[in-house]
Amino acid sequence: MQIILKRHPFEPDQVKQVIVRAATSAAFTVNNREMPDICLQHMIAVMMIDKTASFKAAHDKPRMHDPEVLRQRAKVQLIADEELERLIPARVAIVEVTLNDGTKLTERVEAVRGTPETP
Repeated sequence: MQIILKRHPFEPDQVKQVIVRAATSAAFTVNNREMPDICLQHMIAVMMIDKTASFKAAHDKPRMHDPEVLRQRAKVQLIADEELERLIPARVAIVEVTLNDGTKLTERVEAVRGTPETP
């Protein structure tokens, strides 16, 4: 999301849908969790609003109930992708943002954050 926002800045209300594809094992770990720092849908929503992901935001559990965050979070879909699972130990993710005007912004990240390649 960070790369997409840098290349094509947008406001959260311009977003129709966000699809994130991740390996099935990774998707299981981050799908709709109750802890903000490992909840993919929450962190994508926060990034759309804040334009970044800070340590503070990633650990702000009360913010998980903020109506604006919930509204943006409802746009985020996580898809467990078997093809990306076969790439393990490489942890690849694909983020696709669809704007209300039909524009599609896509980024394939070959080493997601939190891996040895991008700690």
